[in-house]
Amino acid sequence: MLTASDIRYNTKLIKLCIGMMFLLIGFLFYYFIRASNPPFFIHIFHPSKIHFSYMPHFFYNNSPSFLHVVAFSFITAGIWSGDKSTNVLVNFFSCFSWFLIDLIFECMQSLTVISKHLILKNHIGLGIYDVKDIWACALGAFLSFFILTILDFNSTRRRV
Repeated sequence: MLTASDIRYNTKLIKLCIGMMFLLIGFLFYYFIRASNPPFFIHIFHPSKIHFSYMPHFFYNNSPSFLHVVAFSFITAGIWSGDKSTNVLVNFFSCFSWFLIDLIFECMQSLTVISKHLILKNHIGLGIYDVKDIWACALGAFLSFFILTILDFNSTRRRV
């Protein structure tokens, strides 16, 4: 018989695994599909890019913002999950904070004068501001919170 501690541990592990899966999808997206300047260390290994002309504009241009928020929201919620009384707050905080972090990053791309003087100027300054990225971040945060809440609800239901 599973104890409450076992179920809480399994739920944390599920959250971490889902987050890592979305992080891997984002990495593979940048590595194989995204034709723009790759972020951080990905440019070391430079495979030929796959170009999909039939790919919808939203998917091609805005899905990295969506994937970042979803991946890091799940990872953060998986690390910080506690008992059932605090999980809703942890889920909300992790989703909202990653939405804000990505929102700040996206908005800084529109401020090229400021972004030239920052540490990440190669990644912020070369990016293109698109309001659809903000919508993708919001959608990622909302869906993450919804799925995290369902996971926690199902884990507490199994105890009874």
